[in-house]
Amino acid sequence: ESLYNNASSSVKALVTNHASLVQALSDLAEILEEYQAILNARQTAKQTISAYIPDKSIYSSIGKAMIDSVISMFNSIVETKDDVNQINSLVTEYEAKLDNILTAVEEDAELIEEARSNAISELKAYVTDLSKYSTTGETKIKSIISEYETKINNEDLVNNVNAMLEEAYLKINAVPTY
Repeated sequence: ESLYNNASSSVKALVTNHASLVQALSDLAEILEEYQAILNARQTAKQTISAYIPDKSIYSSIGKAMIDSVISMFNSIVETKDDVNQINSLVTEYEAKLDNILTAVEEDAELIEEARSNAISELKAYVTDLSKYSTTGETKIKSIISEYETKINNEDLVNNVNAMLEEAYLKINAVPTY
């Protein structure tokens, strides 16, 4: 504006729409400011997601690969967002995705629980016809199943669960039929 006021009359004559030019420059400055805010929000969001899991060493190799994949997807998608609120929502969404990735300990706990459940189901289904056994034999089989169900539930390793199941099978097979 001061340049215009200090300009010669010949220069002022060339600038026919000074007010429009000033408004356009103001609008451009506002657009550039908004764009810079979006760029900053994207960068901050990427840093937030990249640092969200500070210790990957507690994850299995599969868990680490999943974390890397989620972060990579986030970094691609965040570049398509042109609104700070959308970017912030995306951060929240991807933090939840990262929260759902199990640590190695959680994976192991899930595996042992599944192994226990499967072993107990197999054990209960092992004897399909109790009528082949005497009353004493039937009672003995039910006792073995109950005993090994407890032993299986107390095991912390999949191999031990499988060993308990095999041991139960051997004891059941030792019960005489009619």
